[in-house]
Amino acid sequence: ILITTQVNVTGSKLYDDEYIKEKVLKKGDLKKNSAYQVLMGLIAPTKDIPFIDKVSVGFETPSHLRINLKEKEMLGVIEADDGNYVYFDDDGIVKEISKRKLDSVIPVGGLKATKPVIGKSLSIDKDALKALLNTVKALRKYKISVDAVNFDGKSRISCVSGNVEVDFGSYDYLNEKIMRFDIILKKLDGKSGKLHLENWTPQTTDVVFQIKE
Repeated sequence: ILITTQVNVTGSKLYDDEYIKEKVLKKGDLKKNSAYQVLMGLIAPTKDIPFIDKVSVGFETPSHLRINLKEKEMLGVIEADDGNYVYFDDDGIVKEISKRKLDSVIPVGGLKATKPVIGKSLSIDKDALKALLNTVKALRKYKISVDAVNFDGKSRISCVSGNVEVDFGSYDYLNEKIMRFDIILKKLDGKSGKLHLENWTPQTTDVVFQIKE
């Protein structure tokens, strides 16, 4: 019999290791049998841990087990009309609905999801959804760290990065505006204020930074 002497947990910082061991490892007379735990992990893998897409149990050594977690891929989070948080992926598909708000996922304000369903598209205006996905993807592409993305009405976008707020205005030239935001933000280190990109076009390239008093 292979007796389990050690269990390591990898793949997620969302949960305490002891909680994961309690959720994943099978109970019963054979609970200390390493081979049993690995076999049961294949036959009946744990599927009910929020924010976790996949759980696997494997050997490090005959007596040393490893529980590996794969988090769900989440692009951002918005609030539902019932106050829950709705997490969505790159395609706008709902991945998780929870009362827990994760600091690691970009929050989106100004939009509400109505009756969200896991596995279904976000229930918001189609144009707003397209702009939302494009905005967050572009921010991620340029590795811009933001505290929030905000929608004012159906056609105005802004975001906050530290002490700098940027107004992108309408959806027009959104990717180009975000690219310029990336360049300008690096020059605003230590400054506070509002960056106005709402009037930017390929023909009108002036950008105003309004310093906060």
